Amino acid sequence: MQTTYKIKCLRGFRDGMVLPEAVPPGKVLEVDGVLWNKIRKSDPDAFEVVDSVMRVPPPTKGTKDD
Repeated sequence: MQTTYKIKCLRGFRDGMVLPEAVPPGKVLEVDGVLWNKIRKSDPDAFEVVDSVMRVPPPTKGTKDD
C-alpha cells in the first residue's frame, strides 16, 4: 500500500536536501509517504496535511481464468 499526501505550506520551506526549490507559504503539494517523512524530519511545523489517500497497488501476478 502507498499513501499519497496533499500538504499545504504554512510558513515557507527551504531545504535543498529535501526539495530542490523553496516552497512559499500557501502552496499545496502532493507527495508520497517517503517524501512526507523527510519533510517532517526537516521542519515538522512547515506543512499541514490537507488530504491523504491510501492506494493499493494492482496485483503483480496474473490471474487464472477458469
